[in-house]
Amino acid sequence: MADLVSMPISVTGSKTISHQIEGFSLLELMLVLALIALVSAVILPNLFTSDEQLLQGEVRRLKQVLQMANRETRMSAIPIRWTAYEKSYLFERLNRDNTWHLLQDKPFKAHQLANAVVINEVQLQGESAFIPPTEEVQPELSNDAGQQDIKIVLGRIIMMPDGAVSVADVQLSTELVGRWLEVRPGMAGIQLRQKP
Repeated sequence: MADLVSMPISVTGSKTISHQIEGFSLLELMLVLALIALVSAVILPNLFTSDEQLLQGEVRRLKQVLQMANRETRMSAIPIRWTAYEKSYLFERLNRDNTWHLLQDKPFKAHQLANAVVINEVQLQGESAFIPPTEEVQPELSNDAGQQDIKIVLGRIIMMPDGAVSVADVQLSTELVGRWLEVRPGMAGIQLRQKP
């Protein structure tokens, strides 16, 4: 076998190895910040809806459900009544024994308004305008203890099979924004307007 020869290595100078700590470049930092801004701009608006968006959604829903109730009344030849409370509303159908029966089927099931939205008032027009708000038990919404809450009825709109509808203005609002629904019989149907 061949003999292994080891040769000493001499270093004529000393080299020190220094570890430089490198940071992020300005370009890398700007890129990360741009990505964070882009993701925030896309995700955050979807997580937090504004009062304006909640109000618009509730007004749109109420308008559609009132129009459906009016069509249902005409098709079934049975009157339907809409009852408004501050934070909710419900629909009832007139029974043969002349009592109002709570509707439980969608879309007429009792509806709780979004957190920031309230019904401020229901201004009835014509002969029904003099009906004062009354207190009554709201049957579909009970508290956690199983007791029924007493709510103040702000107003009612009655839809008749012949197309007659209680003429009313309904105001839904949040702290900053108000919307009026005009419930009017005739070709115009249910209208929407901004509060002046």
